[in-house]
Amino acid sequence: MPYTPTQLYSVAQPGTTDTLLYTVPTGATVIVRQITVANTTSTAATITLGLDAAAALVAANRLLSAVSVGPNETLVLDLHHVLNAAETIRALQGTASALTVMISGIVIT
Repeated sequence: MPYTPTQLYSVAQPGTTDTLLYTVPTGATVIVRQITVANTTSTAATITLGLDAAAALVAANRLLSAVSVGPNETLVLDLHHVLNAAETIRALQGTASALTVMISGIVIT
């Protein structure tokens, strides 16, 4: 079983509506290791993010729920969350073009 460090979501900005960021490939397991959220504006902005959010980002699958990231600040979460094949990562931000997100992990095939 090869373990491959992978950028699950490249440095980019999720939308202000429910946005699919990553789907675990068939036959794989993923360990989400780090989520970085950078606010590139001079005002606070919020991020909502869900793991195993198969069809929609709802309260039951939220890891972050409207968490405020201060102006010009970065939020870093170090994790060890396991996702199975077909499970997803979804997110939305409260202010358009305010937050940049990067998610990294290990893909096991």
